[in-house]
Amino acid sequence: MNILKEARSRKSKPEARPVYKNNNFEILTGRGSTRLAAAVGAILEQEVDQPITLFDNKEEKPAITHNVGQKDVFIIQSTSPPDADHYWMELFLMIDAARRASAGEITAVIPYFGYSRQDRKDEPRVSISASALARQLEANGIARIMTVDQHSEQAQGFVLIPWDNLFANVSLAPAIKQNNQIKNLVMVGPDIAGLKRASRFAKKSRHIRSCRRLQRKGRKTK
Repeated sequence: MNILKEARSRKSKPEARPVYKNNNFEILTGRGSTRLAAAVGAILEQEVDQPITLFDNKEEKPAITHNVGQKDVFIIQSTSPPDADHYWMELFLMIDAARRASAGEITAVIPYFGYSRQDRKDEPRVSISASALARQLEANGIARIMTVDQHSEQAQGFVLIPWDNLFANVSLAPAIKQNNQIKNLVMVGPDIAGLKRASRFAKKSRHIRSCRRLQRKGRKTK
């Protein structure tokens, strides 16, 4: 009986185990997500490498300071305006540097996927920029893409590698729900995809009364 009680006690109180206990991974970040990367590193108790340096002529040069040989590498880098082009260049260069350093699997963690709104050919002679960038990531040899609330979830079909799209409402909606000062909150979305994201927030937060879809006139949203 004592053995049974001890077993039940252990089952009800599982021991906390750190993620990646063997420490066989590395976190890199460019200048697009330094604060987020630092927060992730603090949670995982892992040092974050910021490898971007500059030549005298202001060209960017990533120089990874840690040994990433055969390790899983997570590169955290948002590619948001107004410096989306800059951040994309940093991301591609960090991926190349990690590959040349014999990294194992490389995961591009892109909370904000720049150019994601350009995900279809809505008029003649235009680029599907989101597709072009996603295929470039795949061609550079990464193993996985991670985004947060991607503008269009169908974009995951642009590539053959895994693409995990996370939902911010999992963390943000409970925070809104616990804030008693927020009342009669209405969520709006610029399009069908935006309305779906707003609906997810509404389901998880008691403060959100309704969702609205904005109407567009040409390329402008009203």
